[in-house]
Parts: sequence; C-alpha cells; structure tokens
Amino acid sequence: MIVSFDTFSVEDCLQLMSCHRLLYLPVLDSIYRRFLGFVDMLDICQLVVDTCNVEVQYDQLFELNTMFLETKIINVMNISGLNPVCEIIEHAPLLQAIGLFQKGVHRVAITDSNNAVKNVLTQSDVTRFLVTQISSFPNFFDKSVKELILTQKIRPITTTTETTTIEALKLLQ
Repeated sequence: MIVSFDTFSVEDCLQLMSCHRLLYLPVLDSIYRRFLGFVDMLDICQLVVDTCNVEVQYDQLFELNTMFLETKIINVMNISGLNPVCEIIEHAPLLQAIGLFQKGVHRVAITDSNNAVKNVLTQSDVTRFLVTQISSFPNFFDKSVKELILTQKIRPITTTTETTTIEALKLLQ
C-alpha cells in the first residue's frame, strides 16, 4: 500500500500520486505509523485555490510556487472538507462501510486489531464487487435507478470552455 507520512511535502505527495496513478493517499504519523486521514486531489486543488486567492506580483510567483510545493501534507489533509477520517476494523461487516459511504464518505481505512492500516476500501471497490456478484441478486439489477431511488437531487456543477481553471476549481468549494 502506498502511503504518505505527515512530514511529506505537497510536492512529495504529488510525485507519489503521479507515479502510482493515485487520486488519494493515506497519511500516517511518521513516528508511530498511526493513520491520520487521507489527502486527495481535491485537497491539493483547494490549496491551489487558497494560494491563488492571494494578490501576487509577478516577481513573487517563484516564492509562492516554492511555498505551495513545500507545504507539509499534514496542513493540507482534508482542507477540502470532503475526506473525514474514517476507519473500520478489517473484520467489520461490509454494511458498516456502506453506511459510511451513504453519508458521503468516499473511502475508509481498513485497520487490524492493532489499529494499523492494512488497506483502503473505496466506493468503487464496492461497486466492482457488486458487479461480480450480479447472480446473487436476482431481479435487483433489472430495476431502474428511479425504482431503487439511488440518486440524490443535487444540481451538478458545470462550466463553459471559457472558464479558467482557477474559477472552475473555486466552484468545487
């Protein structure tokens, strides 16, 4: 499992995420290896938005870039507000994780009896599992999304092709 430690910089984490094609990293305490939470691309995008909200002169751009990249990941973890610290013990029923997902959590850390992170379970993992188990749910997958009341009534966020990247990122706040 690829992890970040609380002493890593944003640059360290971006390199890890890029190299391993990850959208998030579990963050562990560098001394005791305890799970502290997750950092994901939304947190990094939020840092970009926060950094760009400052009035900057051209000659300050290098300094701002350095400050951004050297920021410790512990200070970026969950600044988007979308990654609450959630963990479940590895022997917990799947329904416990699904209950957390129902509340808007995207991923949970799976811990052993010593509270060490062993893996991460995501909403996508559960979806892939369900697809492999279709025969166990006769008639269930034949129902429409509307019948199952699976969708929420939320307004999607949209932009135009003329919208700048920073303005699009601000819409995610």
